[in-house]
This record gives sequence, C-alpha cells and structure tokens, in this order.
Amino acid sequence: VTRPQIERPLLLIHGEADNNPGTFPMQSERFYQALKGLGKECRLVLLPLESHSYAAKENVLHMLAEIDDWLERHLVPSTASAEPGEGAQTEALGSAVAADT
Repeated sequence: VTRPQIERPLLLIHGEADNNPGTFPMQSERFYQALKGLGKECRLVLLPLESHSYAAKENVLHMLAEIDDWLERHLVPSTASAEPGEGAQTEALGSAVAADT
C-alpha cells in the first residue's frame, strides 16, 4: 500500500444509496478514514437516500452549501485568526451525515 500524494484539503460528497458499480459509499468512507489517519484535512458528506446523481432539492442545496463553504474556507484569503480545519469534529447536518477533520 502506498501513501496518498494528497497535500491539499479534500471534500468528499457521496450519495448514501449509490449503487453504481465502482463508486459505492464504502469507498469514500474508507478513503476519508485513510486520509484522516494520515492527518490530512478532509471532509466527508453522505447525502441520505441519494444514488449516483442527486435528485432531492434539499440534498442538492446541501451539496452546494457544502461546496461553497469549503471553497470559502480553503480558497478565499481569511481575515479570521483561526486556522482552517481547527477543531476536528463530526457533525450531523440536517439529514445528511458529515465528518470533518
């Protein structure tokens, strides 16, 4: 097993009911755990009842909000004193499951 060459923060979003061959949610969960174990900054968001394509309005809006927040935290220069990613946490957001490091 080789060490991932991922050096930048990574956002993973996956449909919890994805049954597309080769893209099962378990893969994202294991990838997230491996990155977390290596001390990498990452976030995993599982959208409930969604398959490979997201259809529920709530989940599409949640996905867009997650992406917007991620880009704001990691691409826009911050004037806040706190470093991005401080305080590892796992949180439930609405009906979606999200994990953050």
